[in-house]
Amino acid sequence: MCELSLIGLVAFLIFGLTYTVPSDAVRNVVCYYSNWPQYRPGMGRYTVKDIDASLCTHIIFAFAKVVGNKLEPYENNDMRPNGGMWTALNNLKKTHPHLKTLLAVGGYNHGPQPFTAMSTTQQSRREFIMNSIALMRKYDFDGVDLDWEYPGQIVAADKQNLVHLLKEMRLEFENEARQHNRNRLLITMAVAAGIRNAEKAYDLPTMDRYMDMYNLMAYDLHGSWEDHTGLASTLQSNVDNLSVIAAVNWYLRKGVPLHKINLGLSFYARTWTLKTSGDIRLGAPTTGPGRKGPFTREPGALSHYEVCQLKEKPGWTSTYDATGQTMYGGYGDQFITYENEDAIKVKLDYIQKIGLGGAMVWALDHDDFNGHFCHKGKYPLLSLVYSSMSAAPSLPTGPQPPVVVTQSPVLTNPPVVNTNPPVFITNPPVYVTNPPVVVTNPPVFVTNPPVGVTNPPVFVTNPPIVTNPPVVTNRPRVTPSPKLPECPPDGGRFPYPGSCVRYYVCLRGFRISSSCRDGVFNPNTHRCESRATSTYVCNS
Repeated sequence: MCELSLIGLVAFLIFGLTYTVPSDAVRNVVCYYSNWPQYRPGMGRYTVKDIDASLCTHIIFAFAKVVGNKLEPYENNDMRPNGGMWTALNNLKKTHPHLKTLLAVGGYNHGPQPFTAMSTTQQSRREFIMNSIALMRKYDFDGVDLDWEYPGQIVAADKQNLVHLLKEMRLEFENEARQHNRNRLLITMAVAAGIRNAEKAYDLPTMDRYMDMYNLMAYDLHGSWEDHTGLASTLQSNVDNLSVIAAVNWYLRKGVPLHKINLGLSFYARTWTLKTSGDIRLGAPTTGPGRKGPFTREPGALSHYEVCQLKEKPGWTSTYDATGQTMYGGYGDQFITYENEDAIKVKLDYIQKIGLGGAMVWALDHDDFNGHFCHKGKYPLLSLVYSSMSAAPSLPTGPQPPVVVTQSPVLTNPPVVNTNPPVFITNPPVYVTNPPVVVTNPPVFVTNPPVGVTNPPVFVTNPPIVTNPPVVTNRPRVTPSPKLPECPPDGGRFPYPGSCVRYYVCLRGFRISSSCRDGVFNPNTHRCESRATSTYVCNS
């Protein structure tokens, strides 16, 4: 099939004609390692010993937690000085000197409240930062990955306090590196792909001064917290603005440079139980999460290797969605949205053609790491990612002319090549964007309508630190966040305190906020219901 990508061709021509590509050029391959798969049964058990560090440029250990103004481990075997998981992970750098390791802090089960409390005052932020430096140097991490999900959702002041935290963290990291003559600790962040969440959470033009990378969580766009099926990681969408391209373009319009964005790829599936068995289609009504996998044992989610197992079941059917350019399928009353090699390749090609910093994968333990289930060797998805990122053009180091992205249709027949832009090429994925985005030389500033940027710095590795920011007056008062109960082991849907329409979903490793599109959330049935027919009377 012949498909259209104006930005892809322009970027390719710019990079190919202007820059020399080193033979060892590798974009970022950021791999998340989670510390709970060590408890999975049988061949699903995953520890540091199972990591193939040659396939990652960065490995992020998930998670640590904020306790008061300190970083602390979740598991009792994380930080043992000799033989703990942190030490074992960082020992991989002895045989893989290219590798960078970071410690992820937060996650959905962690919740935003500890971040809110820690970031409220300059004194509490400094205590957290200095404790973090000491811990990361002791265990040989190369930086911190903030997984605050999400600032501003409950306390509006979080958005500005995050900026203060990043600024002060960058300043202290710079000072510590200079004093001890060693590499500065990195600052990265796992950021939302949902634009509504991101708008509330991030003051990107300001915080970007202090950031090294953004790991864009371009998955979980839909899942079993909704009462109908959807695509969890869709390249583009005709239904809403929940898509990979919509998310990337939002970050570009906010001024984030292309080379700082790592596009998140999911090595797992999202699942539903269908209301009507066999109704395997997008938008089909559901009754709740899909059944647990035999190894991951999490309702509503399956690893890639568990999907490989299901494909061998009688009655399995699968469909490639041409708009989202990803897969869905299922059997009986189970609906599954997932990525296969073809869907991953589409996103890898997108990364290459528009010049993103690289790929981020969640998570190592979801790939067929032992090669037993999918019969394609060890780490079939991760190997594909690393191979693609190794073959990608190197990041540019000189000035680039503007690249304009315009909306383009999905083409099913070879296009007629015009003598004027847009220019058509064959076999890249379809990249549809709206509104137009203008990308200028790095740092990349994207505006709409376009705003000229004259001589911005090129790939600043040590951007200036503003030591005297303006005094913020009338800052929104920090109000206490509602205390959410601990998630039960089996997960489920639960009402959000003080709201008739909001609720949250507990899945292992995640606490996901959502709301009913119409009607109210009934805490008795744990479902969204019409106000007209619901037996639940909402008084707020």
